[in-house]
Amino acid sequence: MAVPFPCLVEGPESGELVVLLHGFPQRKEAWRGVMADLASAGYRAAAFDQRGYRGEREPYPLASLRLDRLADDVLAVSTALEQERFHVVGHDWGGAVAWELAADSPDRLLTSNVVATPHPRALIRSMVGIQAARSLYMLGFQVPVVPEALLRARGGAFFRASLRRSGLDPDAADEYASALLEGSGLTNALGWYRANVPSGRSVGPARVPTLYMWPERDVALGRRAAERTAAHVDAPYRFVVLEGATHWAPEQRPGDVAALLLDHLRTTPTPPRS
Repeated sequence: MAVPFPCLVEGPESGELVVLLHGFPQRKEAWRGVMADLASAGYRAAAFDQRGYRGEREPYPLASLRLDRLADDVLAVSTALEQERFHVVGHDWGGAVAWELAADSPDRLLTSNVVATPHPRALIRSMVGIQAARSLYMLGFQVPVVPEALLRARGGAFFRASLRRSGLDPDAADEYASALLEGSGLTNALGWYRANVPSGRSVGPARVPTLYMWPERDVALGRRAAERTAAHVDAPYRFVVLEGATHWAPEQRPGDVAALLLDHLRTTPTPPRS
């Protein structure tokens, strides 16, 4: 069966499937370095462009960008690749989708692995002090039209500069910004915030073995929410601090991320169906 979305697949068909989910403002290519290591280790790694990142000309209705609908896309990829159960790896908003899957579709997952993104409930409960200041941009994105105008101004100059200030490599910042400035890219990408930021409390606890990797120099997601995430996992749980890493660890430290993933995948017993 053909994968229904633009997708990269590496590794042997006989290997356990690992589906990798990108976040804002990235695309599937952000996972190439990690995928290469997974494939070399015998896993079948797949990364696809999520909704709003496929060059769509029209904006999605916000209801189509809720976490449960985004999780359905991941399950569709697994089905198309003919592996009912799989490992999920998510970064940034891809991490939020992974938390959704770990809560609501545990029978389909072998493990859940998240980079940067705390459990949504842990993030909401940490919205005081420094974390509240770090998350102000999420509230700003709730306003219609204005954020798009700001990020498009002067050919996306502010958008590109903001990504660079967050630690993203300049070439990558230019590439991702340019892609989202086309068509309805920005509106769809910001739609993830508009559809889901008010509803983080609805995500339940993770019910599969979980690895959470938190980058020490993440400018958006702080330690308080990271450390509170353990309270929202009802399964074996590992928390690892990526020392010296920025929010963009999957691209900038792919070897470190892949090594932690491989250790988790190899040492975690296959969970029984619930």
